[in-house]
Amino acid sequence: MSVPPLAAPPALKPSRWDRLGIAVSGVCVAHCLLLPALVSMLPLWPTSAAVHGWLHPVFALVLVPTTVLAAASGYRKHGQRRIVALLGVGLLVILVAGVLGHAAPGAFAETAVTLAGSSLLIAGHWRNWQADRCCDDATACTAHQGHDHS
Repeated sequence: MSVPPLAAPPALKPSRWDRLGIAVSGVCVAHCLLLPALVSMLPLWPTSAAVHGWLHPVFALVLVPTTVLAAASGYRKHGQRRIVALLGVGLLVILVAGVLGHAAPGAFAETAVTLAGSSLLIAGHWRNWQADRCCDDATACTAHQGHDHS
């Protein structure tokens, strides 16, 4: 008789909001890094300006609720304000880059700010997941420093 393999406990998976936040932030990074290559092909794609015009609002429509829901559900569980602040700052940086980025001096500034915001969001979602995991299983996180209710 064979023994079925043990399935990973559900607590080891990031929350759906953190997974979605990491994925969308990763897409933002890819968008920013690939944009210079795509700009060089602009003459080949006459609709690129229209696509680029609605892409930032779509990112915002997904990132804002995803980040807010991840932060709220995570905070209720682990109580760490630093993680919520990290998610909030990352979201703010991304939104500023998306709204004001075209007015910035050059595409490099917009890309740099967006990459910084995406990195903060990815780090925030990752830490949020890790803190959630620590609350689910006290042995899962030896580096956990307790609740930060300050």
